[in-house]
Amino acid sequence: MPPKKSPLDLWKSMDQKGLRSLALAVFFLFGTIGPLTMLMDSGILPGSWFELLYLTLLCGLFSTCIILFIKKPLRLLVLLVVIQGAMFFTGPVEEFLLGRVEPKMMVTADHVFIFTQDELDRIHIRRPIYGLFAISLLSTGYALLIRVIGEENRKRARLETEVAVARTIQKSLQPSTVFKTEWCEAAGVTVPATEVGGDYFDMIKVSDDEVVIAIADVSGHGVGAGILSAMTKSAVRAELYHSKAPSDLLFNLNNTIYQVTDKSMFVSFAYVLLDRRTMTAQIATAGHPPIFLFRKSDGAIVEARTPNLALAVQPSTSYTAQTIQLNRGDELILYSDGITEAANDTGEQFGVEKFKELIVSTQRPSVEALGNSILASVRAFTVKKEFVDDATIVVVRV
Repeated sequence: MPPKKSPLDLWKSMDQKGLRSLALAVFFLFGTIGPLTMLMDSGILPGSWFELLYLTLLCGLFSTCIILFIKKPLRLLVLLVVIQGAMFFTGPVEEFLLGRVEPKMMVTADHVFIFTQDELDRIHIRRPIYGLFAISLLSTGYALLIRVIGEENRKRARLETEVAVARTIQKSLQPSTVFKTEWCEAAGVTVPATEVGGDYFDMIKVSDDEVVIAIADVSGHGVGAGILSAMTKSAVRAELYHSKAPSDLLFNLNNTIYQVTDKSMFVSFAYVLLDRRTMTAQIATAGHPPIFLFRKSDGAIVEARTPNLALAVQPSTSYTAQTIQLNRGDELILYSDGITEAANDTGEQFGVEKFKELIVSTQRPSVEALGNSILASVRAFTVKKEFVDDATIVVVRV
């Protein structure tokens, strides 16, 4: 169950239209301070109508500026200082604009007041009106605030529903069990940085003697990245009907994704075609971290990577591949950069070298246990509950 959002979280997540609506509600609510200040004035005669509107406007603007400019502290500070200063010059501003200032009478211990009819009218008429004005401002502001919060909660509920659906769909696209054939096995795990991640991995049995392993990392986070990762997985499976050769598949895959995605997004991708007959792995990476080959015979790690552009960067790009020889018991480790770039509280990244050392030193009762153990070690290094970037690891053993 997602954590309950606080009012501050709601405020921070509002769009400009929502912020303007919230600012208007706050203007009325805090504008109430203007008439209330005048009602609490120690003078016997109430202030002028101009003073009422002037203070109401300034009090409302003071709070409104905080809502609208909280992310621009310098501008906010200047505005607040100007508004606060203007409050101390009510009399001079009234005299400048109207040419006069209505007199006030202050209470003293030795003075007897004699009021004219006009002054009595000011006392009997204005004070109740000022009170009603304050109540009207408060009621209007409260009604607007309830409406704004209700609308934002409805938007959030719709968004959370859409995110939950996207998360469920994306989760269903990830292999849920260990992939096994007579001659190889593979397992992967991914931890999204947000509700919906942009990483994906897949294991596909092409024939009794051939298996495809793929991993991708979409730029960015959230629903958009999750949708593109799902599209990439579907496109890979569709392209396998035409060609399983790494160079051809990546060429066609790149053109497909380039045509349907936003040009500000791209996909780093790694592709492995395992062949039991030749005991080889044809490998192609497109802007993706290198694939590690752990050799069982001597415990050495070999990096496999091809210098290709990421997918969807530009159309009609040529892709190269390389072939590596495998021996029984060797392991291929594919991962996203969320693993190596995971950082601790001091900003130190986990890094490639620590990752290699971990691969060599970790017990490996199964591919699934190895992947989970490595991910747990990376999480322990960061001393955090969540990854800043999507983290994915896939372990393949032949």
